[in-house]
Amino acid sequence: MFDKEDIVGWSDLLGTPVYSDILFSKGSYINSQGKTIEYDELRHYDVLMIVSMKKNIVMTPVQGKNGSFKEYISDGDFEVSISGRLTQKDMYKYPRDLMNKLINICKVQDSISVVSRFLQRFSIYNIVIESYDLPQTEGSHTIQEFQLRCISDEPVELILR
Repeated sequence: MFDKEDIVGWSDLLGTPVYSDILFSKGSYINSQGKTIEYDELRHYDVLMIVSMKKNIVMTPVQGKNGSFKEYISDGDFEVSISGRLTQKDMYKYPRDLMNKLINICKVQDSISVVSRFLQRFSIYNIVIESYDLPQTEGSHTIQEFQLRCISDEPVELILR
């Protein structure tokens, strides 16, 4: 078979996406009230991710010419969509602890460090969660689906002199 550590995000022979792994690293941040909030790490082995980017391009219409003049400014942020399902080893119980960790991660008011071989292909090591969905799963009380919509982030360190 294969070792889970070798999985980077792969497809079957028909091209159907199978899964990838991701680790949301443990961390802390200072919330808007000045209180330090800590959150635990969450490792998940079966997520699907979509990475996309829109480049920053200025398009200037030119009189008498069809189309426009395009000026490349820079690359934009990566947009990352992460979807998966939380389950427990005991298939008859709701994944309460995993769900609590995920909710705490979704509430983070800062950049979150992530480890994923798939995301590292794009040099993505930090993300900010813009929005998320945590729907109930019809017909099941033991599975919690989730979808996170994120943007890449590169931490900036300020040097005070």
